[in-house]
Amino acid sequence: MKFADYGLINVGITTGNNGYFSIEEDVCEEYDLENVTLPLIGRSSHSHGIFFTDKDWEKNKASGKRARLICFPDLPIEDYPVEHKKYIEMGERNNEHKGYKCSIRDRWYIVPSVWVPDAFFLRRNNLYPKFVLNRCGAVSTDTMHRMKFDAGVEPENVLLSYYNSISFAFTELCGRSYGGGVLEILPGEMGNIILPKIDNIDPALRTALLEKVDHVIRNDEDIEKALDSVDQELLVNVLGIETEWCKQSRVIWKKMQKRRLGRG
Repeated sequence: MKFADYGLINVGITTGNNGYFSIEEDVCEEYDLENVTLPLIGRSSHSHGIFFTDKDWEKNKASGKRARLICFPDLPIEDYPVEHKKYIEMGERNNEHKGYKCSIRDRWYIVPSVWVPDAFFLRRNNLYPKFVLNRCGAVSTDTMHRMKFDAGVEPENVLLSYYNSISFAFTELCGRSYGGGVLEILPGEMGNIILPKIDNIDPALRTALLEKVDHVIRNDEDIEKALDSVDQELLVNVLGIETEWCKQSRVIWKKMQKRRLGRG
C-alpha cells in the first residue's frame, strides 16, 4: 500500500503571508480575533509527538508560538467587527497585502481552501519526516502537507504503518535533497511512500506501539528505538515480514540519510 491509497493528500493552506495570518495570543487578544481563528500547527517544533492534541496546542500558545490561523469569513466587510477591520487596515498600512498570492484574490484577507485535515506530514525535514494525527481540529500552512482519510480508513493503522524501517527508506527514495541537506517531500512524493498493510491488529498492541513511538519523539530520543519496536513487534511478528528485509531497509534509510545530511 501507499499513502495515496488511504486518502487525499494536499499542500497545506497557502496564506500568501504567514507572518500576517499566523498569530500569537497577544495579537489575537488585541484585535479580538479568537472567533475567526483555527488552531495552527505551523512547523515541526509545534508537533511534539505523533498526535497533535489540545494539550499540545495550549502549550504552543503559552510559549508564544504563532498558534492560530486567521480565517476571515466571506461576509460583507461592513459586517465585520470593528477590531477585525482594524487588523485588516493595519495590514494594508504595512503592505501585507502586496504579495502575489494575496494581491490576486478578490479580497486579499480571505484565505482560500481552508479545511481541517485528519493528519499532517512535514514538507521539509532533517532526520526524518514526522507524520502526525490531528486531534484538535487544527490546520497547517504550506510548511506541512495535509491528509484527509477515505471513509473506512482507520487513522491509527495508517499512523503505525508509517513508523518503520521500510517506510522510512521510502521517504528518502521518494523525496529529494533540498538546500543544506534537507529532505523535501512534495504531496505526490508522499503519496508514493510504501506502507506495510495492516488489516487486523490487536488494538492493545497498536496502542502500545503508538505510545512507544510518541514517547520517543516527545522526549527527543533516537527514533531508531521506536523503529526497532515496530519492526519486530508489527512487521516481523504480526505481518510476517522477514527480519532481513527490515534490516536491509534500515541500512538503506541510514545510508541515504547520511549521504543527504553530508551535503549540508
